[in-house]
Order: sequence, then structure tokens, then C-alpha cells
Amino acid sequence: MANERYENKTYVGSGGMATVYRAWDSVVGRDVALKEIAEELRQDPEVRDMFMREARKMAKVRHRNVVQVYDVLLENEAATLVQEYMDGGSLANRVGASTMSPDETLKMLQDVCCGLQAIHDAGLIHRDVKPDNILAHQGEWKVADFGVAMSGDEDVLPFVGSKYAAPEVLNAPDTISVRSDIYSVGVMATELILGSQQYEKSAREAMLIQLGEGAAPTRDSTATFWQRWVSSNVVMPLLCELNPVISREISEFIANLTARDPEQRPADCTKVIAEINALREAEAMRLGAPTARDPRVKARKAESGADGDEKNRKPLWFKLTMGVSVLLLTAVGALLLLPSKPKVYNIELLSTPADAAFSINGAAQKAVTPTTAEIKIGDILSFSKTGYQPVELTVAKGLSQLTSKTDGQLQIKAELERSFYLGDSASAMKFLSEKWAEVPHFRATIPTATLNNGSYTLPIDTPLHIAINPPMEGAITFIHLSSDNFATLVYPNPAGATLGVLADTNITVGDELDMAASEPLGQEWIVLVLTRKPLMPPKIEGSGLVEDWARYHEFGEMASPGEQLIMWLTEAAGTPLAVEIVTVNIVPKGDTAP
Repeated sequence: MANERYENKTYVGSGGMATVYRAWDSVVGRDVALKEIAEELRQDPEVRDMFMREARKMAKVRHRNVVQVYDVLLENEAATLVQEYMDGGSLANRVGASTMSPDETLKMLQDVCCGLQAIHDAGLIHRDVKPDNILAHQGEWKVADFGVAMSGDEDVLPFVGSKYAAPEVLNAPDTISVRSDIYSVGVMATELILGSQQYEKSAREAMLIQLGEGAAPTRDSTATFWQRWVSSNVVMPLLCELNPVISREISEFIANLTARDPEQRPADCTKVIAEINALREAEAMRLGAPTARDPRVKARKAESGADGDEKNRKPLWFKLTMGVSVLLLTAVGALLLLPSKPKVYNIELLSTPADAAFSINGAAQKAVTPTTAEIKIGDILSFSKTGYQPVELTVAKGLSQLTSKTDGQLQIKAELERSFYLGDSASAMKFLSEKWAEVPHFRATIPTATLNNGSYTLPIDTPLHIAINPPMEGAITFIHLSSDNFATLVYPNPAGATLGVLADTNITVGDELDMAASEPLGQEWIVLVLTRKPLMPPKIEGSGLVEDWARYHEFGEMASPGEQLIMWLTEAAGTPLAVEIVTVNIVPKGDTAP
């Protein structure tokens, strides 16, 4: 039996149509991913047919940069794809306020384009190239999810676009081609180099400048804005104009990938790969490091006549790895000519915010900035603070070109950017989802509510109790995030009571608390965190007592009680044993759908 073959099945994550589990194939002896149709859709013949089409398309492609499908299980009219298991998470984990270096981005594009070329050679167009569908495994990136992939002999399939979709996907679907996938690759590169927040900010500014204040959708939500963006003719500035760290060559290359006119993009992925190899070689030479060509691109290897080993590369100039601005002030004169042997400089380290911790060459320092330290050329300085993107600087030889302080002492100031915004429940929810993207989930349900498209509908005054079956013994932390921007901590409660649970035991959280849905209407979330030991209630100023079993924390400006509660949860829980986030739509009495 198939169920006996696949052992140690554990939950990985869920999407709109399927749930993914990790399991051990006891026959072959390897980890696999089991992709099952969502329980509520298993009886839908159209969904089942779509699932089978995806399996057949994936089976047509055999390539190291494409997730492999091993088998299809059919049991009780339910289909399950048995796929290659990816242990490194998705590229979506790298998208956010953070950034990737140009070379990291080019390496990712190289892998993805090699996979896409194999897909295109099989007569398929992926159509849904985005960070969620790019998975990491043992140092390589692989293309996954053929759910909306299209072959040349098919009619154009309906598809709801995203910011990664090429304009023709929405505006002229009959003209979709391999160049549409190439456009998506370029958008991912732009977002990874700039960071998603800066990308959206720059795109909105470009639209405002090119369309004018009256026509630009300045107040649109993020989702609505990107729909408008894809359908518009607005052009992004070159990346080097937004971030001087990016070379003009890389900027123009990415601009060609994202050209509005498909004819202006590279004709296929082999041309993209060749350009990437040339750019990586040029970038390595510019930074004074050894070069290496991708052995998979035979054309480039033949041109070069040599093949180098990949080596770590360190730039000679200050290196910004996380999209932050850095100000360095130094003396002119004594530093104009550096001595032949390493010279140690006494420097003053500052940061914004002023209480960032720092390390030198990976060794954590006891003090926080501002402070003084001794450094030499080539040292790596790292600054970090919870809630901010870390900054990494490589001390370089270009010190003499910078402005001096009046007292002649070298000063380095790192400006850390917020990595998230927690001014409301929705932002806090997004942060928690990204923070625990790789943490196993466990099942939690609301027996008194109706499940619709992955969220529960709960009329006002209906009991709000959560039924859970924890995968292991531990303690549950229970937080309710409300649409009116309050976070209510239920467990551990104000009196210090905690909720311990046993493994594989059905319990209902909330029976003894007499909780019920109430105003306001709208989307809310229940966050359940399973830890090995109970968490102690946080001491946060500005919160209020709901009852003796709960305390509310209001969101507002940064460092508000709501933000402090979420930060306490992530710091106290560390890496939880398991988590679950339940979405609830509060509706008026009598309603059954959001």
C-alpha cells in the first residue's frame, strides 16, 4: 500500500488547492514531498483533472533545476503527487525589506533560467514564475509548480496575474510566449536587488512622475497597484539610478528582461544565461576576484577555453548586503598612503538606532554602539538589532577618498532600516507568517464556524473556541489579532496560567473562557504557538486587562504595546515546535459567508 510506503509524514504547508507533506519513501530510501488536493476540493473533477495535467507536464521535464515528480498516487478518488523534496525553502523567504547581492541574484537567475530553458524545450510555458515557486535544495534553485503551465497545443488558460506577470499575460493572452517567463525572471531580480518595499516605492514614484498626480493610483492597495502597474506602460528607472552599488551593465541587463514589448526581451533563456555568465565574470573582475563560469553553459565554456574554480569573493569597497545607506567619515592625510603591512585604526562606531549590537569578523562585541574599537583593512563589521535589517560592512582601501572629521578620528555610522512594520494587526500577521515560514504547522479548527476558501466565517456572538491536535507535547501560546488593531494575549494569561498539551490529543482552547465573536466586523487571526516549555507573560506598559484570563495590547506607532507583544512572542518562542494561524471573518448575525 502507498500509505505504508511513505512514512513519517509531517505537514509542511498549504496553498489554495493543495497541502504539502514531507515523508520518507521506505522503498527507495529518500525524503519526498507529498502534494495532496485540499480535502474540500477532492470531489471536484475539474480540480482533479488539473492536478493530473500538472503531474503529466512536470513528468515531461527532467533537469537539475526543475523539481522532479516521481509518481502519482490515486486512492479513494484523491490524487497525490510524489515529488522531489526541497530542503531549503522558497525564494519568497528572501523577498521583503531585505535584499540579495547582485552576484547572488545572478546565480539565482542562472539556475532558474537553466530550469526554464528545459521547460521551454519540452514545449511548455510556465506562466507563474514567482518567488513562491522557486525552491532551494543543496545550494541550487529549482523551478516548481506547473499548476498553470501551458503547452502549445492548449487553448489559453485563464490566469489571474500578479506583479510578476508579463503585461501580455493580462493584456494579450494570445501572445504569451517564453518571453513572458523571462519578464517574470526580471521582475524577481529587480525585487531581490532592491527589496520589495523599495521596489514598490520606486514603482509608485515612477508612475506618479510618468502619468501625473491625477492619473497615478497613489492610494491603491499593494495588490491593486501591481495590477495597474502590469497593465500600464510605465517604465522603471535603471537599478543603478536607484542604488549606486548596482553596476550599469547589470541594470541594463535586467531592464531588457522586463521590457514592456516582448520583442525587446531576449528571445530565449539560453541568451539570458550567456549574458549572466558574462556579467558574473565582469563583476568578479571589477571586484578583483577570481572568475568562474557555469559549467552547464557549454557555449560560454567553448568561447573561454578555460574553466575556473568558484571561490569566495570579497569586494575592495564597502559592501552593503542588506539595502541600507552607510556614511563613513575619515581623516585625509595620514590615510592617503596605506602602509604595506596591515595597520590598525582606532575608530568610533555609531548606528541608527543607537543601540545596535555589533561584531567584528563574526566575534560579538560586549558593547553596543556608540563605542570605539580597533579595525584593520579587510575586517568585516556587522550591526544588528531586532526589528531591523542587519548591516554588514567590509573595511576597504578607499578610506582616503572619504570626508574627514575635524578631530581626525575615523568614524563609521551604519543606518539600519526597519525590516517590518507592526503598526496594525495585518502587518503583524504578515510578519509572523514570514518569520515562521519554515516552522511546521499543526491542524487547528473552529467547530462553530464555516470554512470558506481557507478562512472561517463566524457570525457575531458565536462561541470562538479553537480545537487543536498538537503533534507533540508542549505548551500553547494563544494570541488573537483583531481587525480593530488590538492583540489579545489569552495564554499565558495575566495571572501567569499556561496551557500545557499532550501529543496527539484533541483539546479545545477557550471552552473555559467563554469567548465569543464580537465587533468589529472584518478579518481577524488566531495565532497558536507550540513550544517545549511554557512562555512567561510579558510585562508591557500600556496594555489593558480584558478579563482575568486575557490582556489586550493596542497597535499604533512603532514600539507600541501591540508591537512589543509580537516581538516578545517571536523572541520568547525562538524557533517553535509548531505553529498554526487561523483566519477568521467576523460577519453580522445570520451571515454564512464573508
